[in-house]
Amino acid sequence: MQSGGLCLDEITYACILKACGSMQDADMGLKIHFVIVSMGLLQKIVVLGNALVDLYAKRGALQRAQKVLEELLVWNAVSWSALIAGYAQQDQGQKSLGCFQRMQSEGLCPDAITYMCILKACGSQMCLLVRSP
Repeated sequence: MQSGGLCLDEITYACILKACGSMQDADMGLKIHFVIVSMGLLQKIVVLGNALVDLYAKRGALQRAQKVLEELLVWNAVSWSALIAGYAQQDQGQKSLGCFQRMQSEGLCPDAITYMCILKACGSQMCLLVRSP
């Protein structure tokens, strides 16, 4: 698209990041991350930050997802829900709960997706408790 002279906007970048996550294309995701940072868009557009947090969380790169979230100037329920879901997906329920508590301490209200993610985290914690001798 860029080689064809088209300018990419934040919606296009967010869609590309979502596609990278779906296709498990880490290399392209990293390239887009670099472009977004070099253009100064990460600090300005929360949708792109959320898409990056989601991309890394889905790949299991939770430290990187957390780092991206920490670099954002503005957080919202989507930002935190993506990270909470990532920890839950990796059976790290305690970290999901920690993110949930931090989200609330930052004054953000959970939405339906956040509650769904935290319930999954609690479920994975219950499974771990039931499995342990």
